[in-house]
Amino acid sequence: MTQNFRHNSDLTAIVVGPQKKKPAVKTQEEVFDSGEHLTFVWRAVWLILAIGLFGLFLWGIRSWVLHSNAFLLKSITVRGNRILEKENILKNVSFKKNMRLTDVELSGIEGRLMKNPYLKSVVVFRRFPSTLEIEVEERSPVAYVSGKKLWMVDDEGVILPPLLGGETLGLPVITHTGKFQEKIGEAVKNKKLRKAVWLLSMMKTLDKNLYYQVNNVDYSVQKGMVVYLNKRSFPLYFGDSPAVRQIAYMQAILKKLKRERRVANVQYIDLRFENQVVVK
Repeated sequence: MTQNFRHNSDLTAIVVGPQKKKPAVKTQEEVFDSGEHLTFVWRAVWLILAIGLFGLFLWGIRSWVLHSNAFLLKSITVRGNRILEKENILKNVSFKKNMRLTDVELSGIEGRLMKNPYLKSVVVFRRFPSTLEIEVEERSPVAYVSGKKLWMVDDEGVILPPLLGGETLGLPVITHTGKFQEKIGEAVKNKKLRKAVWLLSMMKTLDKNLYYQVNNVDYSVQKGMVVYLNKRSFPLYFGDSPAVRQIAYMQAILKKLKRERRVANVQYIDLRFENQVVVK
């Protein structure tokens, strides 16, 4: 079906429609005459000034920190030490008089502190305005070991010197495991000694009460590792390859003997067998 239009103008309006007017492009002279370029220039100037003022502000803070007496090193705190006294930990480091906290070389301090064989790890950091904090992890001695002299040894087999002042820690003693390299701060390579250290370390981890009952660990060619307890004359045989299960057997049998009041009659306890404990 064809629709008729009354006027040609109607057809023109439908087909052609209104024409959009294109925006006029300003010439360079018109931009300069309107002053729009000055707005961009002022924005750039203000940005440069803001950056400059912020830089001066930071420089002022830095200068104040470097020269203010508020940041003089006034105190040193040590955390994490249970065996060593603060003075013993700090014996390898020294600080200049009126030294600023910002002048302390943290990595250098850590390196000098780590010369102490009792320290396993050291972290040094600044606590503004005037405190240097030292956080240490000490090595944990598990036994004395008999060599040319009586050393201490930690749970990693590292040889430790006697404490200053001759203080003792009441640790078990490891004997007759053979010669070993008696070098402070280094782990022993003697396999028998390392097995004895492992045995005591596992006891300490699994049952501290049981560990503190141990008087000494001896090595016998026939019986391997032999453990003696405080106030008990009988030995406990662990063999050449101590295992966690033997410690569990030891816990159970000692409790049973104590409960049955048969401890006084025991001659020895043999833990060397897989699923059997021999008590005589």
